[in-house]
Amino acid sequence: MTIKDFSVGQKVYLLVRSTSNLGRHIRGYENKELPIDAYIQEAVVTEVGRKYLTVVIDRLGSKVKFDSTVHFQQVTEYTADYIGVYLTKQEIYNRKHAKQVLSEIKRIVNEYDEHILNILTLEELQAVRNILSRYK
Repeated sequence: MTIKDFSVGQKVYLLVRSTSNLGRHIRGYENKELPIDAYIQEAVVTEVGRKYLTVVIDRLGSKVKFDSTVHFQQVTEYTADYIGVYLTKQEIYNRKHAKQVLSEIKRIVNEYDEHILNILTLEELQAVRNILSRYK
């Protein structure tokens, strides 16, 4: 996704960081686990620059700025309330699923530790390393 994918007036979706003040407000005092949809907010693009994207949240009327050079992270002096801005809700669902898959990969690697050397070949380990190294 690049800054060119956005235009003024376009509807976008923001994912609230569950550990932020806004996320805690959504969860409430019971600290209950909520579905991902509870953390998705609709917004409208108001400004598209070379580097920054500004959106306004409909129900709050407040402006939020995102930096396209760092994976559309929220620009703020304080703790970010939003993980990012997305073109569709499906992108957020895919992110959640990818996060679950990553957790499972970490768990498997930690569980097998050195025994993974007996399970995977050198070529398979190198392939995994090469995939992950592309995004350093």
